[in-house]
Amino acid sequence: TCTCPLPSRGVAVTKSALCILDECDDDCPTCEKGVCAGQACEDPRKDLTSVLDWVCTCPVPGMGQEIAGAAACVIDECTEPNCDTCARDTCSINDQLCDDPDTDAGSLFDWMCSCVAPTSGSPTVGNAATCVV
Repeated sequence: TCTCPLPSRGVAVTKSALCILDECDDDCPTCEKGVCAGQACEDPRKDLTSVLDWVCTCPVPGMGQEIAGAAACVIDECTEPNCDTCARDTCSINDQLCDDPDTDAGSLFDWMCSCVAPTSGSPTVGNAATCVV
């Protein structure tokens, strides 16, 4: 019986074992070990010669990924259609511009609508602005 060396896995009888090293598992020296907390971890190549290639990917609706590290997740609440805090078409149906001043995934519900000339008014956070001619 051939057995793979730890932390890889694999066993074979009467032939060489195909050894697999998944760096998203917790029991390997090059593993992500919680770095991807709250994010998805994927190891695209699981052979023993491919190390430090695991990838953290942001959960939806966030966007971003990083190789061998935590991803910087971003959400542009003016353009992202699939989130509960997003503007969607709130600004555009009122002929206003949308701005998300902080696209960090931890900064939500800070988008604002602003008036477009020839109208004027103060930008409103999380809602359509009140614009006057």
